[in-house]
Amino acid sequence: MTNLRGVFNSYLILVTLLCFLLVQCFIVNTLAMFYVLFESTLIPLARIIGIWGGQIERVPSIQYIAAYTVGGSFPLLLIFTTIEVHAGSSFI
Repeated sequence: MTNLRGVFNSYLILVTLLCFLLVQCFIVNTLAMFYVLFESTLIPLARIIGIWGGQIERVPSIQYIAAYTVGGSFPLLLIFTTIEVHAGSSFI
C-alpha cells in the first residue's frame, strides 16, 4: 500500500526506530550514551517530517528542530564532560 508521500511500512519502521531510541535513551546507565541516543532520535524524526510533513515549510522545520536540539543540548554535553572529567566516570 503506497500513498503520495511514501510507503506506509517505512513510516512504521521509522516510528518504531524512534520509539526504540527513546526507550534506550532512558535505559542506559551512562550519561554519554544518554546524550548519543537522545541526539540520534533526530535522524528518524527528520525523515518522518521530511517525507510525511503536511506543509511546505517542512524543510525549514527540520532545520529548526535540528538547530534547537543540538544547540540546546550542547550545554548538556559540556556538563556531562565536566562530570566525567571531575568524577572519573559518567555512570548514573
